Amino acid sequence: MNYTPEQISSIVLKVLKEIETPDVSKLSCDEKLKLAQNPNTSPETLNVLATDKNSNIRRLVAEHPNTSQETLAVLATDKYWGVRWEVARHPNTSLIVGLVIVIQHILNGNLKPFVMIMV
Repeated sequence: MNYTPEQISSIVLKVLKEIETPDVSKLSCDEKLKLAQNPNTSPETLNVLATDKNSNIRRLVAEHPNTSQETLAVLATDKYWGVRWEVARHPNTSLIVGLVIVIQHILNGNLKPFVMIMV
């Protein structure tokens, strides 16, 4: 079968993407934690890790400098306050999302994050 240059380019890009992006579903919890802490982890991989069942992994994603605004917006609704708090502190979080998270903490009487900042 003969391929056009465009088809070859598309195939090469697909293979490179698969090599660069690990299959997160096959990783152990420890490997996911290390990946979430790795400064070279891509925003795409962090997006996948943001859906992990482990709240510590999601919290690390919320802290990661490469985490996109879109992923942070999803994590802003996480059921664990520690994840939401890290989203509020993240420099890529929009001001409105950050304020909503802080207001939710105040309304819920959860002052622990504020105490942690003061200490």
